[in-house]
Amino acid sequence: MEGEVSPEKSGMCEMISTSTPIIDNSDTQEIRSLITPDKDVPQDSKIPPILNRTIPGNCSVQNRCSLSWGQDGCISYGCGNLVAVVEPATCQYLQVLSKHRHPVVRTAWSCSPERRLGLASADEAGHIIVWDVIQGEHTQQLHDGNLPISELRWLDSRIEKTSHLLLSIHPPNHLILWNIQTGAKVWKCSYNETLLGFDIDPFNCYRFMFRCPSCVLFIEDFHPDKCPKSDGKKFYIVGGKSGASRRSMTAEASLLGDEKNKGTKLSKIMRQMVLGENKQTQNLETSSDCLSASYHKGVKSLIILAFSKEVLLVDVQLSQALGTINLERVHSPLAGIRSCAEKDVIYILHESGSVSVWNRKPNLSVLATPSFSRSQSMSGFPRTPHSTAVLNEDGYSLAGSDVLLEVSYESRVQSDHVRMGKSCKVLGLSIHPVTEKQIAFLTSDGRVYFLDYLESKVLGQDNNPKETKLYSVPLLTQGSGLGEKISNPKMMIRSILGSSSSPVCVIRMCPPLTVKNWRDYVPMIAAGSISGNLQIFNIATGSLTRELAVHTNEIKGIEWITGNPAISLLSYSHHPLSGSNFVRNELMFTNILTGKTRNLRGDRGEETKITMIRVSHAKQYFILAFTAGPFELWDARKLCLLRTMPKKFPLVSALIWSPNHKPKRKSVSGLVETSDISSPSPTKEDGFLVKEHFLFSDLASQLYHFSVEGQSIRDGARIPAETGLGTVNAIASKAELIVRGDTDGNINIWNIKDRQSKNIHTGRGNIKQVQFSPGRGNMKIIVLYTHGVALWDLKELELINELRTPRDIPDVLCVDWAASDRVTILCKDGGIRFMGLALAGASSPILEYPRNQLPSCVSLLSQKLLDRFHFNLTFPEVQVDLIEDLGLTPEQPEYSILQTYQEIQQDSKLNFVERNMEFAHLFGFQFEKKFWSLLHHLGTSRKLSRSYDLYSDRTSYIEQEDEKCKLHLNRAADKESRSQVTARLLCLGQVEPAVQLLLETEPTEETFLSDQLLACLISTTTNSVGGNHLSTTKMVATKLIAEGKLWEGVQLLCLVNKVWDACTYLRASKHWEESMWLGKCRLNEDEYREMTRKFAEFLVNQEYETTSDPVYTGRLQDAALLHASVENWSACLEVLHLGQYRGLAVRLLHHISEAVDPVLAEAIWMEAARFLFEVGHRRGANYFCDKIGKKGEELKQEFYHG
Repeated sequence: MEGEVSPEKSGMCEMISTSTPIIDNSDTQEIRSLITPDKDVPQDSKIPPILNRTIPGNCSVQNRCSLSWGQDGCISYGCGNLVAVVEPATCQYLQVLSKHRHPVVRTAWSCSPERRLGLASADEAGHIIVWDVIQGEHTQQLHDGNLPISELRWLDSRIEKTSHLLLSIHPPNHLILWNIQTGAKVWKCSYNETLLGFDIDPFNCYRFMFRCPSCVLFIEDFHPDKCPKSDGKKFYIVGGKSGASRRSMTAEASLLGDEKNKGTKLSKIMRQMVLGENKQTQNLETSSDCLSASYHKGVKSLIILAFSKEVLLVDVQLSQALGTINLERVHSPLAGIRSCAEKDVIYILHESGSVSVWNRKPNLSVLATPSFSRSQSMSGFPRTPHSTAVLNEDGYSLAGSDVLLEVSYESRVQSDHVRMGKSCKVLGLSIHPVTEKQIAFLTSDGRVYFLDYLESKVLGQDNNPKETKLYSVPLLTQGSGLGEKISNPKMMIRSILGSSSSPVCVIRMCPPLTVKNWRDYVPMIAAGSISGNLQIFNIATGSLTRELAVHTNEIKGIEWITGNPAISLLSYSHHPLSGSNFVRNELMFTNILTGKTRNLRGDRGEETKITMIRVSHAKQYFILAFTAGPFELWDARKLCLLRTMPKKFPLVSALIWSPNHKPKRKSVSGLVETSDISSPSPTKEDGFLVKEHFLFSDLASQLYHFSVEGQSIRDGARIPAETGLGTVNAIASKAELIVRGDTDGNINIWNIKDRQSKNIHTGRGNIKQVQFSPGRGNMKIIVLYTHGVALWDLKELELINELRTPRDIPDVLCVDWAASDRVTILCKDGGIRFMGLALAGASSPILEYPRNQLPSCVSLLSQKLLDRFHFNLTFPEVQVDLIEDLGLTPEQPEYSILQTYQEIQQDSKLNFVERNMEFAHLFGFQFEKKFWSLLHHLGTSRKLSRSYDLYSDRTSYIEQEDEKCKLHLNRAADKESRSQVTARLLCLGQVEPAVQLLLETEPTEETFLSDQLLACLISTTTNSVGGNHLSTTKMVATKLIAEGKLWEGVQLLCLVNKVWDACTYLRASKHWEESMWLGKCRLNEDEYREMTRKFAEFLVNQEYETTSDPVYTGRLQDAALLHASVENWSACLEVLHLGQYRGLAVRLLHHISEAVDPVLAEAIWMEAARFLFEVGHRRGANYFCDKIGKKGEELKQEFYHG
């Protein structure tokens, strides 16, 4: 500095550093050498480490569709720009991922066993990030365009070797398949319609449905190798109102929407989906009212269209609504919907914050809305009394009846409404993909609610009550959902994961760790919200420990007033006054242990705003500064005002208490008089009063030094403004250095001892905050600019690292030091980030985080340990105590996970199949869960759900097809739908209903003559006893098929019971699904077994070409299930062996009793031995080597002597 301070005003130079040493978080073990051994100090205690982590804040509207529940049992959702990963079992954050620079709009979990905890997220700017959740790092970033991602989904796990492929919709109309290993696009497909979302058919992984603004688009030629070539089939939803008020709407009017009729125009009408390129001009429904379109997970060919007041169930084959769920009367509008696979159950989230459960009724119901006659338009349906319905003994409608049957759902239970704030809304719903009985929904205040659907008693066909076990074996009590009697179902909120009730606007770290607060130190950070709530977080565990409603307005500043231990703090806020520049200030003292608060200033009336509050290092005093008034000095021990400075006193722009102070030889033991437990404890410095110093800068950037002792304030020095220094906004002091930051981005460093100053021009704009890091000799500072954060080392005068907004991080509101090597950054998205000096990341490996409760997610284990543990639990012959075998201690997180599941296994009294089914469910292995559930069905004849389709028994399958025919029968309104229903009835052998349907054709229709002739042909053929009509019919059918009229020929073949030939023609025409459907219903057992063998071969031998070599992607899972459904165990083992399902193959071989080819069995045992040796299960490897014999001995030599 150019000017010198006069000797009489150089008292600042006399300040000697006598403060207690601050402990460096990076070297916590050295603290033991600084502490005198004391029997009261636990020698085995540890300082809780502060790691890189992020505490999430509130959610935004853009996060609405981001909630996702993975097969591993974890939940992910977008929280502003962050991705939060939650474990519902322990109701805690496992990880918070920070890399997005825009709000997260989608998250997606991988469903492949090859990619455990595989997570991808997409943001509003079109960026996709693939995460390594366990390590808290990103592995890939993908980008195409700058518009929000409409949908994100991993490729279906039923296609082998595709766990690295990710599907996304990029607006307005692009579907992209990404290879996340290379970051390249496999292909990009564009459509003529704007794509809002898509869903994959759970029964055919090559069939997709897209939701568009005015239609629903279906494609059936999806393939991982090549871009879909077809434009798909567009379906438009149409319907008409009944009664005299019926009227037509043009396509344009429908697309714009009728605001008066929105929400009611879809009620009390019958709807259809019309196929075509041109929009229909009669009562066209706009899909903009449709909140979601998805396939029903448990019913084939059924899609769910969700509107705010109604849910529409549409059959894809017939393109007509089969049922509706009306929410207008007693339920609040719909906000989210999910269907189940194991039971025909639908969960609906309402805007009120409640969840309702809708079960399908066991029998079909008569449609409550009117049906229509054949000759009328599809958009108008005259009302027909229900009494006119005449049903035959098979349940089919006879000719002349206008009655329609429908699928109906009833609301069994609804959860309680959740109390939400005025601006709080529900943002999304998700269910556990394996159990389907745990539900979660997200609210805009960042809270996640976890609910359980409990069925207290299930009465089966034997009417014996069975207790439903939610967490052990729920699959054993799950059937089709039809015909079961459930008493007293409940929907209960199990837990709530709390978050900030409103956005956080200011933070303050508690005083750092020292040798004096070693015993009671807990790393805490206080956060103030815009609603006036005060939150206390334990940053070692990342948990919210306290939340107190202290102010009624936004909290502007926080300061801790006690440090040994840190239990009390001060906070202030402003109450703005309309039409005035003055405010009503509020200064509150809060004890976080008792929750007691105290208003220190009372009602002072109108005054200028409080700009800052600064507490002295010895916690004896604190100062309040105002925008246009003198500051106030307060006693921090008695919480009383000591002095208000004169009005002519300079206004404060920045102020800091000096950490350098020394005690006076005057005891203060008798000065402290307080009995209020909420008051701060007496501040002593080795039993003596402490003289303290503070520095402040005025609006002219002059620097002042004052000392405080008792009630007296003494002037120490005044330093003139530095040349070229703007208005000082921030000041910090440590040891012999004083650092100031101004509005022009200059950093001024003044050395008290050498009386020299240095200026650093950063060029980053206004400096808001400067703060030294804790720790003796640690001269690093953190600087907050308007558009970034920087770390400087003042010893070397070099920049360590910096972050710029919004390029590297969202806008920053506040910064602080969490430890000597950790900074705390509060961003505008509400997230509190704790980062190292590299400023490179705000997360750490999951298993390194200190926690109050250790996680139980088994997927946190390494892949080898996970495979070893799963086989150890499911194959009792080779079971060992893994905890003892691995030498784990209770402090290790792996110990807790292994112990949890081993206790379940020890308490379980299940047979081999049930045990495998249980742990497949607990581990989230969806394919194994389905596989062992099918085997359990074959062993107990328990009815499977509809989702098993071809894998279920023939009786159940035919019942489902028969029910579908009843639903379709009277809905055949035109030639195309009538021909579909007729063909279906004839193939199923239902001749009489087919003839009746044909005879109902109106004389004015073009197909009247052909339908009448076909009815005569069917009747004649089925009633003929002898003659050559069989050969003639077969010859005609062959000619029809040769001319491209496949289904006409198939119908004729089925009429003369040539079902095998019909299936052969369907198979030759690549109609595999239809051939299997026909064979399941009509072929005998041996013929159908042969059909399954051929279909399985087709599934196994699929592959696709890449730029280099062909990649094998057979649908082995479907092939294995198909073989198991007909108990073809040898073929099933071959498929599992081919697909390298080594653990599953050997367990199936152990279970089945029939003889298997010795060569195949030996190969499976050998692969099992190799598999178990690779994962470290030596006992299991030796067990299977012993079963092989001589080759097993050679394999042991290879393992151990290699």
